[in-house]
Amino acid sequence: MIHRSIRQLFRGSFRRPLVLSVLLLGFSWHRLCRTLQTEAAVGYVAFKPPGPCAINLYGLPRSFQENVLDALVENVIRPNSKYPCDYYVYFHRLEHEPAGRSGNGGEINVQDIAPLLREQVQLYSPYAQVVIESFTEDDFWQARGAFVNRTRTARNEHGDFLYVPYKDNSFVYPDTTDNIVRMWHGQEGVWELMMQQHASPYYERVAMLRLDVVYLTPLDVWTYQGKIDVQNEYAVIPAFATNPVNDRLIMGPTLAVAWWAAQRFALVEAHVQRMQTLDLGWGMHDERFLKYTILPAIEEEGYHVVQDRDICFLRSRSDGTIWLSDCGRPKWMRGRRNAQKIRAITGKPCQPHRLNVVKDLYVVLC
Repeated sequence: MIHRSIRQLFRGSFRRPLVLSVLLLGFSWHRLCRTLQTEAAVGYVAFKPPGPCAINLYGLPRSFQENVLDALVENVIRPNSKYPCDYYVYFHRLEHEPAGRSGNGGEINVQDIAPLLREQVQLYSPYAQVVIESFTEDDFWQARGAFVNRTRTARNEHGDFLYVPYKDNSFVYPDTTDNIVRMWHGQEGVWELMMQQHASPYYERVAMLRLDVVYLTPLDVWTYQGKIDVQNEYAVIPAFATNPVNDRLIMGPTLAVAWWAAQRFALVEAHVQRMQTLDLGWGMHDERFLKYTILPAIEEEGYHVVQDRDICFLRSRSDGTIWLSDCGRPKWMRGRRNAQKIRAITGKPCQPHRLNVVKDLYVVLC
């Protein structure tokens, strides 16, 4: 049933062989045109991808213009300009974020995201399709309010929370679980936005990326650990912040990424029930959701999940800071080295300082 639900994401494209053949013929011609156009624009590429790719960006655009955009251009848009990739963006249109677990809060300029991002993508990939939409808090509550209320109140027969991961001391009730649902909403929203443009398995490769991080290392959607995924069989996740796995990015074959991006709401009920016996007290904790349910489903499809140690990106906050301690080796030099990388990318005199001694949290303000 779950396997079929993934296939149904493509709206019946695996049925009606004659219709499918006609559609694939059209898609193949379009793919050839896109590839030729891309090669004419950026030059010959040794590796010939089997089809187009999609780069999907989602979430709350914290300090996007100030911190995120330069690194996004340098390490995402430029490295993938050699491929026929399209871009889809579904961002949370929130103009002020209160202080909380994600930092001190602050103002968010949501007006310039679309023109800035579209301009940069088309500068390096003039034939790329760029589709950008947003959702408001009202949109979110209208779509997910009933589910959010269930996550806040549902308990098992012993009176313990069913969804709330109460064993994680860093969680703040109910804000943290509410924000997890917001994240899932953004992920599924950008996936649906992509599917609205191409309702069949048109894209061979998809990347799901956050809008509020500073990418310090190049992200090539067709590579993993420095190697090209010629057979298109590896789903790539970062190797840092493994709690127990990283939930902040995935790149890989479209059908593999579909589990990560579009099946959270479909699978969460079965997952939290399973956690009652497998790992009581962790409920809908997102990283454990991936480890125990989402990633095994991807591997059952015949794909390989690999943790790439070369990937490094830092969270940007709405108060203008960048959290330097997220990734990097060696650990004791993360702050200094990451600040140097940010200065090199942005050209700004960014200076690190320690924000929290207990958590060893360093930030930089540019």
